[in-house]
Amino acid sequence: MHCLQLPSPDNPTPTKQVRVVTSNSIKKPREKWPEWAKAIASFKSDTDKGVGDTVERTIGHKRSAKFKAWFVEKFGKSCGCSERKEKWNKEYAY
Repeated sequence: MHCLQLPSPDNPTPTKQVRVVTSNSIKKPREKWPEWAKAIASFKSDTDKGVGDTVERTIGHKRSAKFKAWFVEKFGKSCGCSERKEKWNKEYAY
């Protein structure tokens, strides 16, 4: 994920941040997974596509939604949880 600073029409100096998500995640063989991903995988269920799903299920949907709302309120931007979940599901797929 990268951040770009874009100028606004009224001001040539960059004032607006735009997040660009690149999907260059490639499924890694399990023997090359980091230890944290292997540990999380030990909690997988039959419905989980990858490590991202396992993390989300373990945290719980309600807590996850509350955290995302709090993060946006506190910092004025997304926490990146959804993007991270998809990235982890691709890199560390079951």
